[in-house]
Amino acid sequence: MTQVSAGRKQRCGVIGMGMIGAGVAACLVRKGREVSGFDVRPAAVAAVEGVNACVSPAEVASHSDVIVVSVVNAQQAESVIFGENGIASSARPDLVVALMSTIRVPIVRELAQRAADSGFKLIDVAITTGGGSVANGGSALMAGGDTETIESVRGVMEDFAVLFSHMGPLGAGMAAKVARNIMHYGATLGAYEGGLLAEAAGVDIAKLIDVIRKSDPHNIMSTVLLEKRGTQPLQGLPEETMEQFRGWANLLYKDLDAGIDLADSLNVEVPGARLSMERGDLIYGLPPGTTPHGPKLDEDSKVRGLQMMDEVYGKGTVPMPPASMELPPYIDATVRWLFGDVWSRPALSIRDRRMLVIGATAQMSRADLIEIQVTGALKNKELTEEQCNEMVLQLAFYCGWGNGTAVHNGVTAALKKHRESKGA
Repeated sequence: MTQVSAGRKQRCGVIGMGMIGAGVAACLVRKGREVSGFDVRPAAVAAVEGVNACVSPAEVASHSDVIVVSVVNAQQAESVIFGENGIASSARPDLVVALMSTIRVPIVRELAQRAADSGFKLIDVAITTGGGSVANGGSALMAGGDTETIESVRGVMEDFAVLFSHMGPLGAGMAAKVARNIMHYGATLGAYEGGLLAEAAGVDIAKLIDVIRKSDPHNIMSTVLLEKRGTQPLQGLPEETMEQFRGWANLLYKDLDAGIDLADSLNVEVPGARLSMERGDLIYGLPPGTTPHGPKLDEDSKVRGLQMMDEVYGKGTVPMPPASMELPPYIDATVRWLFGDVWSRPALSIRDRRMLVIGATAQMSRADLIEIQVTGALKNKELTEEQCNEMVLQLAFYCGWGNGTAVHNGVTAALKKHRESKGA
């Protein structure tokens, strides 16, 4: 563990001097810590008084006992830790890296293993502000890692946070953060939809916000966005303001992507989080499709396509080939383009696209294809049994009675299997 000579405080490094990183660095300087910093924007480091500016993450590592990494995503984290002139190139055995970026839990574990193989420690330390100021030490930290390593950095962490909580083993801090994010964005979506309803009913939204805050003072965060932008699409605003909203939407997709990925790995259903992701652009007043995203933002189109196929058909319903398997050209194109691109586009939800496919398939009298789509809808809880039966009646009138029979047969087969699976 990190050893320091008697009377000497642990030296700190901060990599990524955005709003979070800069606030962390400012707090540590005020506490009398020696702080070295790096950012791809040298001006961001220079803006924090008292920080020793470094030319690379490797230089930060050479001057630090504990390094806080606060970059935007997994790719940046991997780059500053293991890339050219990264932390690993000059790390010592007693160095501890606290990864603060919100990324997927499996990636945290992968980076920690690579750090261990390189001879230093990596823990995950997720941050939440709850509206407080990082620069004023108002944040709380959720850490994952072994107890000895966590305790070795407690003094540093408590110098810039009101709470440093050891949540469990490696990855637990990030898991706690993505769970908190799901709660936050679900509340944000609820506030947006509640604002729509209030506005439609002739309610003054400003007065509604005032009532909520005075009667329930802890329910503040969910109404901040509603207060800032109302419910109508943003237009005619300065580009600087629009860029801020686009940035918030990007964070929503990134944060919820990590939360949904964790939920999938634990077989936990989070339909509210998925809905928040689908409607992320709308929440932030942007046209649907503004923010590029898919079920997996940073992966190969084939991997993304296979994951989307699994989601469309109902997770685990149809065995998916490994991403490494070479597929026939037609199947490969279907995976990469139909599912990896078209089904993954944000302007329509999976349910929306499924209903269109069922309508088109009804014209083909293919009960087997109808069954596949309805099975996926039931598995994902997109349709109830009553809605499935009502859909048969609707399509029979529009597609013809003969085609309606095929739809009925496909739906009936899917419902039968669904009931049997629930019974099992």
